[in-house]
Amino acid sequence: MDVDFYGICEYEPYFSKEGGSTRQILFEAFPYFFEGNKSGYNCNALFSDIPLYNSMTGSYSQATQERYFVESTVKINGQDVKIVETHLDWDEGENGARSRESQIKQLIEAYSQKPYVIIAGDFNVSDAKKEYDPFITAGFQLANDGSLCTYPADKPTVAIDNILFRGFSLDSIKVISAPHLSDHCLLYCKLVFQYGSK
Repeated sequence: MDVDFYGICEYEPYFSKEGGSTRQILFEAFPYFFEGNKSGYNCNALFSDIPLYNSMTGSYSQATQERYFVESTVKINGQDVKIVETHLDWDEGENGARSRESQIKQLIEAYSQKPYVIIAGDFNVSDAKKEYDPFITAGFQLANDGSLCTYPADKPTVAIDNILFRGFSLDSIKVISAPHLSDHCLLYCKLVFQYGSK
């Protein structure tokens, strides 16, 4: 795919029961990385061809499972760009949808004033149009407008994976389905840096 950044949720740091680092076995082509903590199947990671700075983990104030996001800063054309990977709650029990709504609000509060930001992940939205709207209102653009279904990988019916951004324009977006590798399709896009973003 020749990507500069690769974000993964449900990341597994160990390649197999026999051991071995997933980073070294699968992602050795990326010299820079940041792996979040693993809790059950929840684990976010970033891999990059560009140096990552000030990497951190952010906790959600409301979550049904132990959900969080990872953030790193990269320099592009002399500007700080926030790169974020996350995995939001699904409609689990009585509070899953409410937790996800809170998590979306928290992401907007954290990044809507940043001129350059890319947020990727599994957003687990049950209504793509309605739940992505707050991001659009806050000035984000969507790589996936809801028309690209990404789950389940064998016969995708819902658009729960996305890449949101500010300070860039969308050049192209593609979906790859490989059910033998993941239960989600892989979503990737080409973004073009916009000078003078505010």
